[in-house]
Amino acid sequence: MGKDNIGVDRDLDWLKIFDQGFEIRGGKDSHLYRWTDVEAIFGFKLDLITTDEICLDLFFIDQKSIRFSESMPGWNMFNASLFLYFSAIPETWENEIVKPPFETNLTLLYDRKNRSILDAETACYNQTHGK
Repeated sequence: MGKDNIGVDRDLDWLKIFDQGFEIRGGKDSHLYRWTDVEAIFGFKLDLITTDEICLDLFFIDQKSIRFSESMPGWNMFNASLFLYFSAIPETWENEIVKPPFETNLTLLYDRKNRSILDAETACYNQTHGK
């Protein structure tokens, strides 16, 4: 699928995805995130007692981070965009994280520095990141 194949579908009220990155809009504020600034991407599940919620944490070179979850409008659109810009992410990553149920199953989907999951997890989650 080419980058332009999802064109119009990549713009929601709160999220706009484009070739260089994505923009999160809220009220009068917006923030631009560039694909080239992504340091690491983790996929995982949150245990919500009766169900699980699949999530993505994106960490950026400026020490910021952002979380997306499958219950957010635009989840499928954002996830599809990741495959376009980070071809190493397996398209089946969600299916791999689902089992076993009610476990976090933290998975390193992308790391700019090619670190091990332990090294990337330590570097990303143990620093102060603006969520």
